Formats: sequence, structure tokens, C-alpha cells
Amino acid sequence: MVKFKEFVNCYIDVWNKFFKFDGRATRKDYWGFVLINLLVSFIIGIVEAIIGMSDGFISSLYSLAVICPNIALCARRLHDVNKSGWWQLAVIVPFLNIYYAYILWIKPGTPGDNKYGAPVAAAAAAEPVYGAYSVPVENEFSSYEMCPAPQPVQPEKPKCASCGSELEDAVKFCSNCGAPVEK
Repeated sequence: MVKFKEFVNCYIDVWNKFFKFDGRATRKDYWGFVLINLLVSFIIGIVEAIIGMSDGFISSLYSLAVICPNIALCARRLHDVNKSGWWQLAVIVPFLNIYYAYILWIKPGTPGDNKYGAPVAAAAAAEPVYGAYSVPVENEFSSYEMCPAPQPVQPEKPKCASCGSELEDAVKFCSNCGAPVEK
């Protein structure tokens, strides 16, 4: 279930970066989007069949909507292996398209910085992480540093019922007023 949520987050992230062609995307980002995209397409097909739409109008609209995010994702994935986003045009060249598929599907990204930026993990570590639907709020806790560890709360010392002064542990009489200590 955790992996599915990660894939859904990758899918949402691609939609959030609709026109972002710079930067890098990992294999996990790519496959997360592809797999959830297939699932969404399958569900749309089932819904169309249930409601009797034989022309595939909703599927066509979804396919058109997903073109730009998919191209942007593939460009970022190619940047991860230190290739230009223009390598996407290799898909139309026979035999070269196999190499293109290898780059997108299997080849790991270049370790460390390349001419397209820092690796995704390093870039993500430099930015604060927010949930898919959360919004950063400017307040006293808005720094990106870890919050200090809470200090243990010291229990209050008992006080004298007569004068209100603090009492030492295991005493029978108040040292200030001499009143007996009630337990």
C-alpha cells in the first residue's frame, strides 16, 4: 500500500509540473506516472463501457490532456541520464527508439550533479517536503530546520497549604512557617 501511495504521489507531482521541462526525474517518478496513468486510463475505459459511450470521447480527452505532462516528464527523465530532452524525437527513428526506451525505462540516473542540475534526491533534500495537498504557512515554525527536541517537564514541587512556599521532598513540616505537610 505504501508503494501505491508513492506512485500516486509521483503521478500528482507530474501534474503539478505540467510545463516544467527543466530539472531531473528518477526512474521511480517515471514508472509511478506510467503505472497510475495506465490505471486511470483503464478506469476511464470501464466507466465509458458502463455508461455506453462507444466512441471513447472521455478517453480521447484524457489522452490529449496527458500529452504535455508526459513530454515534460520524459524530458526530465532524459536529463537524469544527462541527455537532452530533444532525444524524445528518437522514438520515430527505427532501432534508435529501442535505445530511447532503454534510457527511459532501465538506465539509472547519473550520480551527482550533471549539466541539468542536482540529482532528484539531493534537490528534494534541499527543499521542504509538504504533503500532496498541504500549503506552506508562514509562522514561528516555518524554518526548514528541525524543531528542537522538547525538554522534559519537571514535576512541580509540592507547596505548603498555609504559606505557599515550596516544600522539599519527604518533609513533615514546612521549613518556612512550620505548618504540618498534608499528604
